[in-house]
Amino acid sequence: VSAYGQLLELSPSHADALHLIGEALYRQGHLDESLSYLNRAIAISPHHFYLNTRSMVFLELGFLMEAEQDLRRAIKLVPDYLEAHINLSNVFRKKGDFKHAKRFGDAAIKLHPESAAAWNSVGAVQMESNKLDEALICFDRALLLAPNATVTVKNKAKILVFQKKWVEALPLLTQAKELNDFEVYTMLSRAFSMLGRHEEAIAPFQEAMRISSPESRKAYYLSEEGVAQLLAIGDALGVYRSDFSAAADLYQMAIESLPEHTTLLNNLAVAQFNQAVFAPAIENLRKLLVLDPGNAQARTNLGVSLIMQDQSDEAIAEFKTALEHDPQFL
Repeated sequence: VSAYGQLLELSPSHADALHLIGEALYRQGHLDESLSYLNRAIAISPHHFYLNTRSMVFLELGFLMEAEQDLRRAIKLVPDYLEAHINLSNVFRKKGDFKHAKRFGDAAIKLHPESAAAWNSVGAVQMESNKLDEALICFDRALLLAPNATVTVKNKAKILVFQKKWVEALPLLTQAKELNDFEVYTMLSRAFSMLGRHEEAIAPFQEAMRISSPESRKAYYLSEEGVAQLLAIGDALGVYRSDFSAAADLYQMAIESLPEHTTLLNNLAVAQFNQAVFAPAIENLRKLLVLDPGNAQARTNLGVSLIMQDQSDEAIAEFKTALEHDPQFL
């Protein structure tokens, strides 16, 4: 970027320099700044390369109509422009228009049958259309052409995970780790858990939480498998590592997304209790019991925590209440 900036100082209307700065900024994730340079480049020279690059920025920003317009302009300028066909297929897939997405993906394959990206594009359309067998055929074809294409590796692994083919999915997910991708890490953690390799499931789950945004974490925990995997990792941290601090951190992070999830509140309190951090454990158990007053397990946990704070009378009252809700509670 610095070198191209120096070129622009000498020639402020140098379209290639403007485009290349815009592309570099896009690769670095500076989308708004990238768009500013690309707009200037296209105003000077509406080159098909420039239009294609700007379409990718628009796609990343969620401006699908603008991305489609740029790609159609690029294809009008260069009808056999492979990358624009692939990107236009991706735009329509994002729109949920699978008919047009497949049409442009098929056109890309026709233009260049040896393009792994084109086969991956059609596979992605088939996968999201729930045509999983057809998608696997496309992904396998793409991987024959480009065995190290990690995006395609991830796509194939997603189908195998959905089909619960954990043994087949595991090596693909391990290969796709280089994407440093939230979804890959969570799927890898689940694969280890489902194969009984519980301690190995811990690290990828922790990495997923470390790199994720609050939005992606919330979406994950709203899914049934998300909370189930968290509970499995929390148990593994206790059983294999006695690392209750790490378990508490994960539960606390999840509760930020699901503040009224009673199981998470209980498990956080248990993890805090096991660290001898009794006051926060009591606070979380009281929150839980406001939501679920009849939860005998949580009320018993509260009683035990109160004992550790030398509040025996309060503990006895909680045990009595627990037995009123569940007279046979052990």
